[in-house]
Amino acid sequence: MGAVFKAVAEGDDMTAIDPAAPAGSTVSSVGIEREALRGGWLTITISSLDAAEERWAGVYATYFPGAWHVQQPDPAVMGVLKLGT
Repeated sequence: MGAVFKAVAEGDDMTAIDPAAPAGSTVSSVGIEREALRGGWLTITISSLDAAEERWAGVYATYFPGAWHVQQPDPAVMGVLKLGT
């Protein structure tokens, strides 16, 4: 199994995730769908709150080469997650 690491958490600086986010904004919630991990791509939704208490939200995707890959559909192994290369 590969290393465990934090991707994002409530309270994190939003500009570390999205450089276009307003200065001083922080992550207020994180969401992930069960289909959010496919072929090495991880897609999450993030809501943030800026210093003026305005809420922002977005969908963010990143690629993890060789880290996580869902196997090709096979009735014998449907839904099996393969870690590593």
